[in-house]
Amino acid sequence: MKKQNLRAVGQLVKGQDDSKPWGTDAKAKVGSRLSELLLQTAYIQPPVNRLADSSPDIRPAFIHTCITVRKETK
Repeated sequence: MKKQNLRAVGQLVKGQDDSKPWGTDAKAKVGSRLSELLLQTAYIQPPVNRLADSSPDIRPAFIHTCITVRKETK
């Protein structure tokens, strides 16, 4: 799996000009995608003192929610 990911990244990077700095838009897109991957793949390990015969309690490390905030005008 790791080798497949490295090949996929290599294909994406191939042909890019390394001498030019990344623009703000590209940085925001990469940061957004990395944050998304972290939210999808990070899990909290169950406590050490858990009984061996109990079912595993795997929980996400992060919970993402959206809240709409309205500013009232006077």
